[in-house]
Amino acid sequence: MDNRFQYLQMMAVAAAMSALTGCVLQPELRIYSQPEGAYISGLSSGQTYGMAPAVIRFDKEELARHTNADGCYIFDGIEARWGSGATTTLQNIRMCGEGWQHPDVIMTRPAGYPRLDQDLQIELQLRETRALEQQAAAAAQQAQAARQAAEAAQRQLYNQQREQRERHEREQREEQRDKEARAKAAHDNAQHEDKKDKPQEQHQEQPKAKTGPAATVGTPAEPPHQDAPQQ
Repeated sequence: MDNRFQYLQMMAVAAAMSALTGCVLQPELRIYSQPEGAYISGLSSGQTYGMAPAVIRFDKEELARHTNADGCYIFDGIEARWGSGATTTLQNIRMCGEGWQHPDVIMTRPAGYPRLDQDLQIELQLRETRALEQQAAAAAQQAQAARQAAEAAQRQLYNQQREQRERHEREQREEQRDKEARAKAAHDNAQHEDKKDKPQEQHQEQPKAKTGPAATVGTPAEPPHQDAPQQ
C-alpha cells in the first residue's frame, strides 16, 4: 500500500506539472490490484494488458469519434484475475472531460475466495523483485557516478600534467633566452672594451727615427784633421 500510495503521489505531481505547462496528457487508464499481481484484461474484448499495475493508453482521435453526447467515452470494462483463480470485474468505465483522464482504478480481490495465501505470496515475491530492481538501479547509478568521478579525476590529472609540462617548456625557453641574452651582452661588452683600448695603444707608440744626415744645431762641425808638415 505504501509503494502504491507513493506512486499515486508521483502521478499526481506529474499531472499537476503538466497542467501548469499547458500540456495535455495522453488519455490513459491505470489499474492496480489489491493484493498485487493480478492480470488485467478487457472485459468484452479479452485483450490482455499485463500484470497490475497496468496502463491502458488510448488514441485521442479514436476517443473523439466515440464520445457520447455528454462528452464522455465509455470503456467496456476490465477484469482482474489473481493466481489463485479469484476474479473481479469493473464495467462501463466513464472517461470524461478534457483529455479523457480518469482516476486510477484499484481492483480488490474477493474476500471470500480461497487460497488467499497464494496471492499474498505472489505479492511478496513481486515486492522483493521490485526491491532488488531498485537496489540494482541504485547500484548502477552509484557505479555510473563512480565512473564519472574517475573520468573527472583522470581529466584533472591529465590537465595538471599538461600544465606542468607546458610550464617546464616555458621555463626552458625563458632560460635559453636569458642565456643567449647574457652571451650577447658579454660579446658586446668585449667588443666595446676592445675599441676603447686601441686608441691608447696607438698614442703610446714611439715615433720612428728619420734616415739621412743629421741636422746640426749650434756648434759648427770641426774641420777635418790635417797631418802636421814634415821637417
